[in-house]
Amino acid sequence: MYIEYNEEQIKEIAENLDCGRRVFVHKENGSLLTIPEENESYLLDSEERADEKQLLDNNYLDYFEIEWSTSDAFRIMEDFTDHLDTNQQLQTQLRQAISRKRPFSNFKYAIDSAGPYRDQWFDFKNKKQDEHVENQLNTFLKS
Repeated sequence: MYIEYNEEQIKEIAENLDCGRRVFVHKENGSLLTIPEENESYLLDSEERADEKQLLDNNYLDYFEIEWSTSDAFRIMEDFTDHLDTNQQLQTQLRQAISRKRPFSNFKYAIDSAGPYRDQWFDFKNKKQDEHVENQLNTFLKS
């Protein structure tokens, strides 16, 4: 089997994962199914989403899921923080933010007021998420 994904498709998958959705890839044709998380069940009310959920339920073994967890997201925050050699003050602030209770909220609050570093964070995060998706697709396609 040979399925190729372009940059746009990889970004689409990563964006859906970042929004908290689950993404499934058809093993034969590479088509995508995007399903809201349980806490977004209100989105299943739409006919299209209900149809996708039904399709997945009826053909679950035909798909593989692109995995994304809070530990993956946390690791990206840590990596970004570790690479902030040019601003020791912000680096310390971000390290403190992720070491406390509610690390994601604390990190967001700190980075939102970090001027140009905020844009660097989003570029870094998007790149790492895209790499994560691409690695999972490649791992499956090689198996």
